Amino acid sequence: MNATVQALVVGLLLAWSAWVMLGRFFPGTVASLRARLAALAAAHGHARLAERLGRAPAAGGCDSGCSSCRTGCSSGASTGSTGPAPVQWRH
Repeated sequence: MNATVQALVVGLLLAWSAWVMLGRFFPGTVASLRARLAALAAAHGHARLAERLGRAPAAGGCDSGCSSCRTGCSSGASTGSTGPAPVQWRH
């Protein structure tokens, strides 16, 4: 029983990690997969699950680190580093 629960928890964590990784590196693929899963859930009568899967994820802002726009920030902050930054010690 204990090994079964452990294997289930590890499997769930691996599946969640893979989903997050896919969402970060392949957002278009994940969006189409979510849309297909929402349509499938709606066809089988699971309206709440379909609504939850059909929601669009929140769009990333300029400083969110999503790197989906590849255009840089308009706030004046440079995205590329010009060299090593000095270390600042706080007392």
